[in-house]
Amino acid sequence: MKIVHNNFKDISRLAGLDTVVVNVTCRCGDDLYIGSDNGLYILDKNYQIKSNKVVEMIGESRVRCIIQDRNGVMWICTYGDYGLIAYDPKTEQIKYYNESNGLYVNKVRMIKELSDGRLAVSTSKGLVIIKDGEIADRYNEANGISNTEILTIEETPDGRIYLGSDGDGIYVVDGTKLTRISKNDGLTSEVIMRIKKDPVEDVYWIISSNSISFMRDEKVFMIKKFPYTNNFDLYFDDSDNMWVLNSNGVYIVKKSEMLANKDIDYVLYDIHSGLPYIATANSFSQLDPDGTLFISGSSGICCVNINNATVDNSKIRLGIPSLTVDDKYYGVGNSKVIHIPSDCKRLNIYANAFTYSLNNPHISYQLEGFDDEKTTLTKNELSPISYTNLKGGTYTFRFSLINTMTGNTDKSVEITIIKDKAVYEEVWFYIILIILSIVTLLLIFLLIYKRRESYFLRKQRENQKLINEMTLAFSKCVESKDEYTNGHASRVAKYSKMFAEKMGKKPEEVEHIHNIALLHDIGKISIPDSILNKPGRLTDEEYAIMKTHSQRGYEILKEITIAPDLALGARYHHERIDGRGYPKGLVGDEIPEIAQIIAVADTFDAMYSTRPYRKKMKLEDVTAEIKRCSGTQLSEKVVKAFLELVDEGVFDNDNTN
Repeated sequence: MKIVHNNFKDISRLAGLDTVVVNVTCRCGDDLYIGSDNGLYILDKNYQIKSNKVVEMIGESRVRCIIQDRNGVMWICTYGDYGLIAYDPKTEQIKYYNESNGLYVNKVRMIKELSDGRLAVSTSKGLVIIKDGEIADRYNEANGISNTEILTIEETPDGRIYLGSDGDGIYVVDGTKLTRISKNDGLTSEVIMRIKKDPVEDVYWIISSNSISFMRDEKVFMIKKFPYTNNFDLYFDDSDNMWVLNSNGVYIVKKSEMLANKDIDYVLYDIHSGLPYIATANSFSQLDPDGTLFISGSSGICCVNINNATVDNSKIRLGIPSLTVDDKYYGVGNSKVIHIPSDCKRLNIYANAFTYSLNNPHISYQLEGFDDEKTTLTKNELSPISYTNLKGGTYTFRFSLINTMTGNTDKSVEITIIKDKAVYEEVWFYIILIILSIVTLLLIFLLIYKRRESYFLRKQRENQKLINEMTLAFSKCVESKDEYTNGHASRVAKYSKMFAEKMGKKPEEVEHIHNIALLHDIGKISIPDSILNKPGRLTDEEYAIMKTHSQRGYEILKEITIAPDLALGARYHHERIDGRGYPKGLVGDEIPEIAQIIAVADTFDAMYSTRPYRKKMKLEDVTAEIKRCSGTQLSEKVVKAFLELVDEGVFDNDNTN
């Protein structure tokens, strides 16, 4: 056990008062008047109970509010038979104000002395103004006060009166004029517990049923980050602090932070930090000129000097005595570094602030390397701090004491926690994993590529087979129509293939050239049989028609998009290098190479095969003629390939008719 300083003095215990709900405390000279649910008490300066005529008269009637006016008269608001009592302590004269002489009702909730000496009295049925001891004015439903339960009264410097109602916001009384401040003006609740003029700032503080606000020019601004909602009253000390009484205790906050309406640091006094009694809702507490506040509590009276109360953090000692890893205990002692195993599932850190006082300080903690930000709470809220899913690595646990009035850190302790890394957390493990993943992906892609390549090759072979078969079929159709050139297309295709191979073309190109050559005369299908199979010489007109077979062949084949080059051989195989061919009169390399190859093959077959009108020419004569046409009618490079084949004896055993 340790005896420690307490900022609060338990007046009820010192005076020997029974447990009682206190509604008001009021100073009268050296005496303290106490209004409760069970009557009126008076304590002298030594906190001894005393009595007088008015105490005996009131008996156990409920007392809600007491003030002493500028003339020394005590005004006592009772909530029962006696109504409002005016008691002069010097003469012990008593005067009553009740239903019989002008009050709306005997239930009197509050009284306030106005700047001109008048008294504003709130009853459960409306407001009454007393002037020179007589009732002068009355305000109720007839004046526009629809909610006559007035909980609080405040006066402005220009003489207007603010009335806080029990559900209809704030009424503003300006002589005979009455207006209202409501949620439309910023109130969050229209139940107004207290209105107080700030002693320095040009604002009025408002405590409603769910928030604290301040009012400037009758516009209300809610305090967004005040830490508590069920508040009753507030007072101002000499250090720009506000003391807010509520159902949780007493919060001390900086007024400047309240007006800034941003983050608010606070000190909380509650039953854990020496506050003997929680304030009574809608009560009135005496604040002496020296700063002593006599708090009207729900079960007694206590006092604190709000100008001298201090929060001393110098004697608070921070410590991190131990931690547990799963079920294993680790004593910290003087150690600064703690190693924990890699298989740790849950880490519990036991930190504490040893106050040796009634303070309930604010503390913060952070596991640097895991927590993104600090956690701030009070000592009483602190419990073992638990972490799961910690990765292997080094962490710093920092435990700090926060000065709530400055926001600074007064002191701090820390330990370093090193969790061993599991195999799967090592860098080399990730490198191997990445390499294996890359290799696996490459193998998958390779397999997919191979399968797709195999599929496309198979489709290509199938398409090529289809093209070959269609080309051969069309070629036979042409040959069946021209009785004089039977087999010509096949031979031209064979020779074109030979020339292409000699020219170094790839196998797929050679196959393609063969198919194009097969269809080089497909346009003859459109030539009339009378011209195509005429045994004699063609007339100029007939020859002109015959020449159209190249363009007509192009028109037939150009729609075959799967092999667009098929149409080139049909269209250009009668073009000449010197530009004297048809149908376009192309010159040199303007002629597609495939057409140049077919032209040589076509010329060779025309001379080296038997026709109805002449016999097959000798190879040496054909060769000489082709040499002669090289560079004018025929392509030199294709003729060169032909001559090399001749030299190789390829055509020596050719049985072409």
